[in-house]
Amino acid sequence: NGTNYVFFSSTTAGGYQLYLGDASTGQRWSLSQFGVNNDTTKAKLGSNYYAGTTAAATQQTVLLSQGKPASASSSYSSSLGPAYAFDGNTTSTRWDSIEGVAGTQWLMVDLGSTRTINGVDLYWDAGAKVYSIQTSNDGVNWTNIYSTSNGVAYGHVALANLKGSGRYVRMYGTQRATQWGYSLDEMQVWGY
Repeated sequence: NGTNYVFFSSTTAGGYQLYLGDASTGQRWSLSQFGVNNDTTKAKLGSNYYAGTTAAATQQTVLLSQGKPASASSSYSSSLGPAYAFDGNTTSTRWDSIEGVAGTQWLMVDLGSTRTINGVDLYWDAGAKVYSIQTSNDGVNWTNIYSTSNGVAYGHVALANLKGSGRYVRMYGTQRATQWGYSLDEMQVWGY
């Protein structure tokens, strides 16, 4: 729009202060609101960065799901129930859904309160080709925070950088990747 902006420093306000100026009109704006002029002992002869913090930056990501109440759409047997997918054992215990016409099945954990979710680790014994990771605050209305139609038959899948929140988190499988039912040695939900 015909304006020319420049960064410049000035001692007009006392000490070196950094400004943004419009060279065409002479209007200037102090960058103090972004924290760039906080150190009055050093000359600010160039642009700086805003070192503010965000809530996410101050939170420590932790494992939220281990030992929490779990449920599932089905279980192959009582020794392969949903709680075994949240017991901390990634190799020797597991949840299995029914086999045969397993179709759509889900495994859910109750985190006890609404939490921010930023990662899920799935340790598949028998995987899902098509599935979603979903969150909910009430266990009724669900939001997808991850979905794929190219899931693995078995092995560890780490889903990082997820963005979601909820009290309940579930794996919602709609197509199996094997002839067996869905089976997870462990499902770990990470966040804060």
